[in-house]
Amino acid sequence: MRTEPAQDESESKPGTAGTGLTVEKTEPEEEEEETQMTVGSEQRSAGVAPSADSEGFRKANIVTEVQLPRDLKAKVLIWSDLSVDTLVEIFSKWENTAEVKEQLAKTFSLENCKVNKQEMVLLDLFYYSLQFCIQSKFNLEQSSALFSIIKSIHEAAVETPFNNLPQCYKYMKDLILCHSVKRPPFGIELFNPDEAKLVSEYTVNTYFRHFKLYKFVFTPKLQLDVSFNYKGLYDLGTEPAQDESESKPGTAGTGLTVEVTEPEEDEEEEETPAMKELKAIIQEELEKHLQQMKTNLEDNIKSNDEAMNQKLQSIEETQTAAPGKRPGSKGKKK
Repeated sequence: MRTEPAQDESESKPGTAGTGLTVEKTEPEEEEEETQMTVGSEQRSAGVAPSADSEGFRKANIVTEVQLPRDLKAKVLIWSDLSVDTLVEIFSKWENTAEVKEQLAKTFSLENCKVNKQEMVLLDLFYYSLQFCIQSKFNLEQSSALFSIIKSIHEAAVETPFNNLPQCYKYMKDLILCHSVKRPPFGIELFNPDEAKLVSEYTVNTYFRHFKLYKFVFTPKLQLDVSFNYKGLYDLGTEPAQDESESKPGTAGTGLTVEVTEPEEDEEEEETPAMKELKAIIQEELEKHLQQMKTNLEDNIKSNDEAMNQKLQSIEETQTAAPGKRPGSKGKKK
């Protein structure tokens, strides 16, 4: 299998040219905790992402950009991953499953397949792809092409953590067509229509049926921290002035002092359009609340006055009704 070396330069990855985004990996400092997007530090080799149990995954690298979903161009893949001698050796050992998997692990550098779950899944994918070739009675050329088609689809699927199912399905159809039509140098006729249909059904029923599972196992989890900076409201380079010129409490033991400079009275900060607009909004809201409070206060005072006047009027009516009589008094008998 071809293993792509890790890229050190900060060049744009294919498929990001239209977005103007670049990919750059930098080693994080020990004291730096802010990260925008983190992925495992281990480089993928042969479509294998870093393991969640590995030390390199916990010590994440800062990545300013990840690969976006993109359309891939199909090409002839015969003998690109498995040579004639390798296929002959694998098929000669096919009765012994352990030896076949050992040979595949040796060929594609999957030495940790018994411990690493990702390599274990990848090894099973390779093994069952060759098993399908034997069951379908494909020759060496067809077996090599089918194996490379499955492997290329897997590499395209796990190159980005985002959903790229439509792009991968289109890539699968283009690859099968590229190996079913005689159109050199763009295509070669390895599969007849019935065999091409058989390959397509096998790929859909095996890999694409578990597409999300492969994405979950082989792609890293992204964590995005977003920060906003509103220009014109404040300057990040300046710190707010402190009223006290003394050292802060708790700094006597450390030998740290705080130096405060009093701003000159003649200097006035120049208001920016954003600050003016913000002040206007605050002033408008304050006026609305003050007007509402004033209206509510006047209504309360008016209602209290009306209630008090009604009570006074009722008292006066009772007094004028019987001015010379005291309640409970009885007349003398003659």
